[in-house]
Amino acid sequence: MEQEMKIAFRNQAEKRTNAVIEKIRILTQCSNRNSFNYDDGDVEKMFEAIDNELKISKARFTSKFSF
Repeated sequence: MEQEMKIAFRNQAEKRTNAVIEKIRILTQCSNRNSFNYDDGDVEKMFEAIDNELKISKARFTSKFSF
């Protein structure tokens, strides 16, 4: 049972990690100044939001307690 759960985790984690990476690559396309107008503040807000969610997710994996 434990081995099956580990395999299931690895399968799902790999799929979801790849999906997140693909979304980041798509987001990077917004950096094209010929297509989009933005300033440093816009970029900072965007990456703050991403960083905050990443910190929350990472904390849930490293916490001694399950949520």
